[in-house]
Amino acid sequence: MMSNSKNIFLKIGCLVLALVTVLMTFVACGSIEDIIDDDEGNKAVSASETEPVPHYDWGERIFTVLSVQNAYEPNFEVVGALDGSRIEPAVFARNVWIEEYYNVKIEQFEDANTKSLKLLENTINAGDNSFDLAFLVRNDMSSAIMKGYMKDLGTVGYMDFSNEWYNTNTLETMKISGRLFHMVSDFSLVDKARTNVLFFNRDMAETLQLPDVVQMVRDGEWTIEEMLNCAKAEDLDGDGNMTLYDQWGLTCGGKEGCVAFWNALGNKMVDFDGNGNWSVGVAKEHSINSIAELRKLFSENVSFVGDKFGSYDDPTDVFKAGRGLFMGGSLSGIEGIGADAKFSYTALPFP
Repeated sequence: MMSNSKNIFLKIGCLVLALVTVLMTFVACGSIEDIIDDDEGNKAVSASETEPVPHYDWGERIFTVLSVQNAYEPNFEVVGALDGSRIEPAVFARNVWIEEYYNVKIEQFEDANTKSLKLLENTINAGDNSFDLAFLVRNDMSSAIMKGYMKDLGTVGYMDFSNEWYNTNTLETMKISGRLFHMVSDFSLVDKARTNVLFFNRDMAETLQLPDVVQMVRDGEWTIEEMLNCAKAEDLDGDGNMTLYDQWGLTCGGKEGCVAFWNALGNKMVDFDGNGNWSVGVAKEHSINSIAELRKLFSENVSFVGDKFGSYDDPTDVFKAGRGLFMGGSLSGIEGIGADAKFSYTALPFP
C-alpha cells in the first residue's frame, strides 16, 4: 500500500482499505466515519458487529489494480469470460459483489511483469492516484520497501493478523525492525496454486508392492525415513548410467523442491529472538540432521533433478512417463501432468 502523502492516503486509502478488507474478509476494529469524507461531503456508514466493513457508496468510481500478469506471482484476479472452471465463477462473483456493494468499477492495468515497480514509482513521484492497489513482482518488494513506498500494515485499521485468513506462521519472520510491509494471506489465490506437494504414482507403488503411503499420511506416520524406504532408483537398461530414461524414486526441478523438504522437516532459514533480532537458523542439531537426510534423498541412486538447473521439463516428463514414484512440485503442476499420465496418481504433503 502506498504512503506517499496524507492527501493520497485520505482520498484513496479508505477505498483501498475497504476493498482489501472485504477481499480478505477482515474484521473491523472500529469506525472510519472520521476519516472518510469525499468531495461531496458524503460520510461512510459505521461498521457493526454484523457488518465487518463499513458500507460506503463510492459513486461509480474506478478502482484500478496494477496487475502483474504472471501465474507464479501474487495477483488480484479479474475474470472476463467464464470458461466453466470452478475458480473463475467464484472470483467473478466476488468481484461483482464488491462492485455492487461499494458502487465501484474494478479495472485492471496489466503489466508486463518487469515494469510494475517503475510504474508505481512514476505514479508516486507524480503525486497522482493512477493505481488504488498495486502488485509487484516478489523480487521488487525489497526495493519498494527501502524506498519508502510501502506502509507498515500494523498501522492500518481493520487488520487483525490473528485471524485465520492470515498465515500466522509467517507473521514474525515477515517483519523488518518490528514493521510489517507485506503478509501472506488468502487475498490472492496464487499461493494456493503454488502449495508445495509431492505427486505420487500409485500404480508404480502397487507394482513395487510398497506400503500404503496414503494411509501413512492419514495416520500421521509419513516421515522422511519412510520416504527413503520407498524411493529407489533403478537402471532400467542396465548400462550403468542413470539418465532420465531410467526409473527414479523422486523427480524434482528447480530449487523449490529441496527448500520444500527443508521446511517440511521443521527448519527455518532465519530465527528471531524476543527483540526482533535475527540469526541464521542452520547451525542447529536438528538442521544438521535434516541436511544429512536430504543428502540421502537427493543422491544419485534416488533422485533425478533434471539436466538443467531450474528446469521442470525433464523431471515432469519422467513422472508423466511413469518412471518416477514421487515428483516434487506444486498443485498448479497438475496442469503440466494432465491427461498425459496414463496411471493413477495423487498429491501428498511433504514428509
